[in-house]
Amino acid sequence: LIQYSTALLAPYKNKDNFMKSIPNKIVDSFANGIPLITSLKGEVEKIIDESGAGLKYNDSEGLYMALKKVLNDSDLQKRMRQSAKQVYQSRFEFNSVYRGLVSNLERLALRNE
Repeated sequence: LIQYSTALLAPYKNKDNFMKSIPNKIVDSFANGIPLITSLKGEVEKIIDESGAGLKYNDSEGLYMALKKVLNDSDLQKRMRQSAKQVYQSRFEFNSVYRGLVSNLERLALRNE
């Protein structure tokens, strides 16, 4: 189904545990280059604001406008797809994350010598 999707709708409630984390379905969306439409605040909102990999909404009118915008603008879809892939590569892809972890551990080890 994801290959036929224009965007992923993530209508999570703004509960503390969702706002402080990044749910797996969000990462799946980015991994597949699918733009995100969400009401979620916190970490996910920050990623969208920084990357342009999706759209946010606060209420039913905002959801309607976000859906209308993404469905009617193929250039926007393309930009958001590229951004979603970049977010995945830089923040979640195993090799990128592992390199960063190793680098941080090496830096910590050097400080403690």
